[in-house]
Amino acid sequence: MSIKVMPQHFSFSDPGTQSGRADFGNTVRAAAVPLQGYAVSFGNSDHHLRDLQVSVTNIAVNGSVVTYNVVFNLKDGSNNKGSAEIDVTVIGDVESA
Repeated sequence: MSIKVMPQHFSFSDPGTQSGRADFGNTVRAAAVPLQGYAVSFGNSDHHLRDLQVSVTNIAVNGSVVTYNVVFNLKDGSNNKGSAEIDVTVIGDVESA
Protein backbone atom coordinates (compact mmCIF):
# COMPACT_ATOMS: atom_id res chain seq x y z
CA MET A 1 0.00 0.00 0.00
CA SER A 2 1.21 3.48 -0.86
CA ILE A 3 -0.53 6.81 -0.36
CA LYS A 4 0.17 9.23 -3.21
CA VAL A 5 -1.03 12.81 -3.72
CA MET A 6 -1.47 14.94 -6.84
CA PRO A 7 -2.23 18.66 -6.40
CA GLN A 8 -4.40 20.13 -9.17
CA HIS A 9 -5.48 23.69 -10.03
CA PHE A 10 -8.61 25.00 -11.79
CA SER A 11 -9.41 28.49 -13.14
CA PHE A 12 -13.00 29.61 -13.69
CA SER A 13 -13.92 32.82 -15.56
CA ASP A 14 -17.65 32.07 -15.04
CA PRO A 15 -19.64 29.70 -12.82
CA GLY A 16 -19.68 26.11 -14.03
CA THR A 17 -18.23 22.63 -13.72
CA GLN A 18 -14.81 21.38 -14.82
CA SER A 19 -13.67 17.75 -14.97
CA GLY A 20 -10.49 16.60 -13.28
CA ARG A 21 -8.39 13.50 -13.85
CA ALA A 22 -5.36 12.04 -12.07
CA ASP A 23 -3.50 8.96 -13.33
CA PHE A 24 -1.45 7.30 -10.58
CA GLY A 25 0.12 4.70 -12.90
CA ASN A 26 -0.92 1.71 -10.75
CA THR A 27 -4.28 0.43 -9.52
CA VAL A 28 -5.98 2.81 -7.08
CA ARG A 29 -7.83 1.01 -4.26
CA ALA A 30 -9.47 4.13 -2.79
CA ALA A 31 -9.35 7.87 -3.45
CA ALA A 32 -10.39 11.20 -1.98
CA VAL A 33 -10.31 14.69 -3.49
CA PRO A 34 -10.36 17.32 -0.73
CA LEU A 35 -10.66 21.01 -1.50
CA GLN A 36 -7.38 22.74 -0.57
CA GLY A 37 -8.32 26.36 -1.13
CA TYR A 38 -9.99 28.89 -3.35
CA ALA A 39 -10.00 32.59 -4.23
CA VAL A 40 -13.15 34.15 -5.67
CA SER A 41 -13.76 37.60 -7.11
CA PHE A 42 -16.28 39.74 -8.94
CA GLY A 43 -13.33 41.67 -10.34
CA ASN A 44 -14.61 45.20 -9.77
CA SER A 45 -16.77 47.27 -7.38
CA ASP A 46 -18.78 46.32 -4.29
CA HIS A 47 -21.21 43.41 -4.67
CA HIS A 48 -23.80 41.92 -2.32
CA LEU A 49 -23.14 38.18 -2.20
CA ARG A 50 -26.11 35.99 -3.08
CA ASP A 51 -24.68 32.57 -4.02
CA LEU A 52 -21.31 30.94 -3.37
CA GLN A 53 -20.58 27.29 -4.09
CA VAL A 54 -17.23 25.53 -4.36
CA SER A 55 -17.34 21.73 -4.27
CA VAL A 56 -15.82 18.49 -5.53
CA THR A 57 -18.34 15.92 -6.80
CA ASN A 58 -18.63 12.61 -8.67
CA ILE A 59 -15.33 11.10 -7.50
CA ALA A 60 -14.73 7.79 -9.30
CA VAL A 61 -11.87 5.29 -9.54
CA ASN A 62 -11.23 3.25 -12.69
CA GLY A 63 -8.00 1.26 -12.50
CA SER A 64 -5.15 3.74 -12.09
CA VAL A 65 -7.29 6.81 -12.87
CA VAL A 66 -9.32 8.99 -10.50
CA THR A 67 -11.90 11.30 -12.09
CA TYR A 68 -13.98 14.01 -10.44
CA ASN A 69 -15.77 17.31 -11.04
CA VAL A 70 -15.04 20.72 -9.53
CA VAL A 71 -18.15 22.92 -9.25
CA PHE A 72 -18.05 26.72 -8.89
CA ASN A 73 -20.85 29.26 -8.56
CA LEU A 74 -20.59 32.92 -7.48
CA LYS A 75 -23.40 35.43 -8.06
CA ASP A 76 -24.48 38.67 -6.45
CA GLY A 77 -27.95 40.12 -5.87
CA SER A 78 -28.02 41.49 -9.44
CA ASN A 79 -26.99 38.13 -10.97
CA ASN A 80 -23.45 39.35 -11.79
CA LYS A 81 -21.12 36.35 -12.08
CA GLY A 82 -17.68 35.98 -10.53
CA SER A 83 -14.47 34.09 -11.22
CA ALA A 84 -12.36 31.70 -9.16
CA GLU A 85 -9.04 29.94 -8.70
CA ILE A 86 -9.55 26.56 -7.00
CA ASP A 87 -7.00 24.05 -5.70
CA VAL A 88 -7.69 20.40 -4.88
CA THR A 89 -5.43 17.47 -4.02
CA VAL A 90 -6.19 14.01 -5.35
CA ILE A 91 -5.19 11.39 -2.75
CA GLY A 92 -4.92 7.77 -3.83
CA ASP A 93 -4.29 4.50 -2.00
CA VAL A 94 -2.20 2.97 -4.79
CA GLU A 95 -1.08 -0.65 -5.15
CA SER A 96 2.68 -1.16 -5.35
CA ALA A 97 4.15 -1.95 -8.75
